[in-house]
Parts: sequence; structure tokens; C-alpha cells
Amino acid sequence: MCRNLWVRLLLLFLALGSAGQAVASDPALPEELLRQAMQLEKNAFQLKTTAQRRPLIDLYRRAAKAGSPRAQGILASICNLGEYGVKQNEKAALELARSAANAGDPLGAIMIATYAKKGEKLYEKSISVLSSAFDSLVQQAQSGDARAALVLSRMYLDSLGVPKDLSEALKWGRLSAQTLPIGAFVYGTYLGDGIGQNPDLPKAIEQFEKAALGGVHKAAIALMFAYAGGKGVPKSIEEVKRWAQVAADLNHPNGHTVLAHMYINGIGVEKDAAKAAQYYALAAEKNERIACYNLGIMYENGEGQLKQDFERAALWYRKAAEQGHPKAQCNLGWQYQNGKGVQRSLSEAEYWHRKAAKNGEPIAQCNLARLLANSGGDMKEAMQWMAASAAQGHAPAIQVMNRLSLIPPGPRIGVYPTEADIRYQAELETHLEMSERQYRQQEDRYIRGY
Repeated sequence: MCRNLWVRLLLLFLALGSAGQAVASDPALPEELLRQAMQLEKNAFQLKTTAQRRPLIDLYRRAAKAGSPRAQGILASICNLGEYGVKQNEKAALELARSAANAGDPLGAIMIATYAKKGEKLYEKSISVLSSAFDSLVQQAQSGDARAALVLSRMYLDSLGVPKDLSEALKWGRLSAQTLPIGAFVYGTYLGDGIGQNPDLPKAIEQFEKAALGGVHKAAIALMFAYAGGKGVPKSIEEVKRWAQVAADLNHPNGHTVLAHMYINGIGVEKDAAKAAQYYALAAEKNERIACYNLGIMYENGEGQLKQDFERAALWYRKAAEQGHPKAQCNLGWQYQNGKGVQRSLSEAEYWHRKAAKNGEPIAQCNLARLLANSGGDMKEAMQWMAASAAQGHAPAIQVMNRLSLIPPGPRIGVYPTEADIRYQAELETHLEMSERQYRQQEDRYIRGY
């Protein structure tokens, strides 16, 4: 009997598995999931938190995974723009858009057309999809489909399958803004930039506020900078902090970085290095280069309850330096120059100082001049970098140039150095070495800055 019971249970399990497979392959399933998602998105402005928005994203993901081209197209936009606090992922967005466009979905096609080059096969195919879908897009948009309205707006704005018409772009953008947060952001940019009508910054700000509270981090960032610069609104540190916090809550690194700046400098808030370190770390984990640089400084100095750690400082400087941050390049060069947190290497020091120097950083220019002079490098180049640094007001470089002005003008530069050439070179090196000794007591790296 026991054996028969186990057989019956096994057969029941297999039957349930078969039923589950049948449901998964049911062609009605993706369309039902899509319908539920689109119905929920009509109330997107009422979804105030990430937790409230999660069911919407889950429905779109399930529908996309089940094979709905429309869900794939919508999810592509969400991933590409980082809507609703979803992490931006261009690669995933393009894969979804390509799948949707191949199935004839205009939402996927509009994204592919934006990324592809005119004349490419992929571009022409996407334009064909958009042109074929035009009439149905109009019907859908007029029936309240805000994403269809947004596609029409973009088509008219960039002449994708239809003649360019800014008034039509504005009209469909306005319609999408009624129920869709990203639509409100797009419509706000039209109002701010004067697309289809004269610029209207106050109304643009209203749309940005709607969009930001609806989960569009780009709108929160726009508001942050608007209040910081007084563009269309009075300058307000309180509002900068408010919208930076909204952006941070939407997991955007710019929001974290601005909040960190405010806490480290005590701007609009009480100084709190520990909070600053926390916000910098959140942004740096997303590879935001300014946050990486400042987190490196905090590790180098042991600020914000962080233990001084030159190795970690070098790690974060490198992440910022590799993204072209000049001050991080300078500080990483300093670490290689002095063997702090890395193995001492004058060639690496020169490499990073040169990168920063070419990016116009005066401390790096001065450091590079000293490295060249003290390692038997090109003295003429050393003097050029020292002069460039002094011209930007860097005090140690100015001191060097003032001393050098006391040396009589040097002789000609010839192929074969004369005794006068050698003596002149020696005098330059002597003055640079004197500067080197004094310079060690002064600033030769950045201790704060963005």
C-alpha cells in the first residue's frame, strides 16, 4: 500500500508539472500579464515608492519573458531610461528592443531607430515598423495608451517614419504626460527647450516635479540643478537637497553624490563626514567617477569613520582616473610617486601625472615638471609644464618660476651641448631640486574638490 501511495504521489507530481508547463506555454498568458501591467501603469502617478512600483515592473518582466513583444518594448524603455527606480542597463534594453522590433513592435523599433545609424539595415527596418504601425499607434494613443503617444511624439520630433513636426511632437508629448511619468519628463523638456512653442520654464518645472515623484530620476536630477542654478525657479539649497534625496531614493548615483557633497561641506545640512562617506560609497559602487574620487580622498585621510587606507584610496582613485577624472589621476600619480598604497613606480607616476596635466590640472603639471627634472627627463618640457602650472596660480610653481627668472637667459639649444648649455642645465636642475625640497612641505595632491 505504501508503495502504491508513492506511485500515486509521483503521478500527481508529474501531472502538476505538465499542467504548469501548459500554463507557461499558453499564448493568452503574456497578453493577460501585459494587460494587467498597462492597467496598473495608468495609475503610475499614484505609485509613490519603489515597493509600490515593484508589482508593475514584475508584471512587465513576466510578460516580456513569456514572449510579449509589447512588454519587451516597454521594458526596454524602462531599463534604458531607468524608470521607476530600475537600474539603467543599456545592453539589456537594446536586447529587449531588438527582440520587440523583430516582432514588429513600434516601442522596440523607436529605440533601435534612435541608436542605429541612418542607412543601416537595422535602422531602415525599424523605420518600416514605425511607418506600418502609425495608424494603430494613433488609435491606441487616442484611447489612452500613453506609451503609444510617447512613441508618436518621438517620431514627429526626430522625423522617424513621419515628416518632422514639432507641434505634433508637443501634442502627443502632452497627451503622454497625463498618465505616464516619463511622458511628463519628456513634455517638460519640450516646454523648457521651447519645442513646438515658446519656452515656459515654470510649466516645465511642474512637469518635472510630476515625473520625479512618479519615479523618473532624470526629472529629479533636472530639478536639483534647476534649484542649484536658479533656472526657472529661485535658488534654494533646501530644494536641491529635497530632489537629490528623491534621486537617491530612485537609486541614482548623482543624487547620492550631491547629498555627500552637502554633508561633507555642511551645505544646507550639518556637517557629517560619516553620512558623506555612506553616500559617496553608494554612488561609487555604481562607478560614479566624482564619488569614486572623493571616496578615495576620504580613505586617504581617514575621514567619516573610515580607517585610513591608502590601498583602498588607490582603488577608488583608479576607478575615477580611468574615467578621465583629472584630480583622481593626479592623486593616483602622487601615490605611485610616493609608494602610498601601491608599489612605488616613477613611470606610473609620470603616466598618471601626464594624463592629469594634459587635462589642465596645475598640481599635476607641477608634479610632472619635477618628475622630469629629477629623473633626467626633458628639461625643456619640464619648464613648459612648470610655466603652465604657474600660469594657473599654483603657488609652488610660481615660486620655481620666480627663482628661474633670476638665472640669466640660457644659451642656444644645439645638437652638441656646449659648456654653457651644461652649466645652464645644471642651474635649472639646482633650482628645481630646491623647489622639490620646499614643495614636499606643500600641497602636491588634491585633498578635496570635485
